[in-house]
Amino acid sequence: MPPGPYDMSAMADDAMAVLDAAKVDSAHVFGASMGGMIAQEVVLRHPQRVRSLILGCTACGGRDVVPAAREIREALNTRGTMTREESTRKMVPHTFDAGTPRERIDEDIAVRLAANVPNDGYFAQLDAIRAWTGRCRACTPSRRRRSSSTAKPMRSCRRKTDASSRGRFPARSS
Repeated sequence: MPPGPYDMSAMADDAMAVLDAAKVDSAHVFGASMGGMIAQEVVLRHPQRVRSLILGCTACGGRDVVPAAREIREALNTRGTMTREESTRKMVPHTFDAGTPRERIDEDIAVRLAANVPNDGYFAQLDAIRAWTGRCRACTPSRRRRSSSTAKPMRSCRRKTDASSRGRFPARSS
């Protein structure tokens, strides 16, 4: 994992670099958690490349974000004071349904631990989540005329592109 700091726009551009390397012009984009924020940034930065957008367990960023509950924020921050496995297991009640079979949880934790994300990378990702505004830069008025705080949230952006019509992405045949 490259050293931080990270930001959502750079991670969205990284996702587009993967599509470029695979010679894929457009794709159905799915993102969960931080990946959902990256997926939203992909739409904001490269709308013509997104056929559809599916989001799960994510947030909009910026002033309209619904912050995670205190106990979740605290659990995320335990990474610096516990082993990776301990902090990952501390998140289980917030990540999995109570009815999830224990063997499935253990399988998922094994995959997460195999990724070997160092603490500095993990906290750089959390910083990117906290800093993300979720705003459409093309909808932001010029700083000379207005403050950047007048940027429209993504959900109200109506910028037209080849791939969108009034902020909605039409269904396309695969």
